Amino acid sequence: MRKSPRFPVNLEVAFENSDDAAVGIISNLGLKGAFIKTSYGDPAGPFLVLRFPLPNKRSFEVLSRVAWQNGAGLGVEFLDLDPNHMGQLWSSLVPLWPSQPSDCPYCNQKLGPGTLKNCPHCHFPLDFQQEGYLERLPEYTQISLEMIGTCPAMLQVFNLIRKVAPADLPVLLTGASGTGKEMVAQAIHERSLKSQGPLVPVNCGAIPRELLESELFGHEKGSFTGALRTVVGKVELANY
Repeated sequence: MRKSPRFPVNLEVAFENSDDAAVGIISNLGLKGAFIKTSYGDPAGPFLVLRFPLPNKRSFEVLSRVAWQNGAGLGVEFLDLDPNHMGQLWSSLVPLWPSQPSDCPYCNQKLGPGTLKNCPHCHFPLDFQQEGYLERLPEYTQISLEMIGTCPAMLQVFNLIRKVAPADLPVLLTGASGTGKEMVAQAIHERSLKSQGPLVPVNCGAIPRELLESELFGHEKGSFTGALRTVVGKVELANY
């Protein structure tokens, strides 16, 4: 069951990756992702840039990841929606909700007749016009804590994050203390192929030299004096 609603739409979409481009029809759309009806074969990579007009005719572009695929098309997950673009998307979707809906946009179960405030199956609220509805959705709560900025330097940082995130390669971040290196690392991780796994930060400067090996690689109970229990190292934690 979805944690945010999907709305039925019929929008032409163009999508591309580094090697190819294609078109299709978005048949359902939400804050988290969309389903695209298309005869396009296997994408050359898992990441696609989507371009489509919103129901209010405003042009929209978003980086996405192919979450699943079948003979009918692609299910994609959105990766880089900031609060402003999420608000634009939400304001264009809410007017599409019919006064007599047939299916719940969360659990996809059939709804009874009449105007319902909550789904009788999943009990999620269906009054999308209610003030503050967007701000209570998990997608908005999580994205609103990310970095924001409009100056040329920050826009360049955002562009670099999108470029390096899909690459399965180490990334070195340098900068003075307090410039946001860990936030950039978090942003790269969330858009990477390993986003389903944990991000494990390690402050090497705060670890005594004699304990560094144990912190990174762990140790077994009794392997040295004071090893009272087995400890999983940071490297193994990051590999879960």
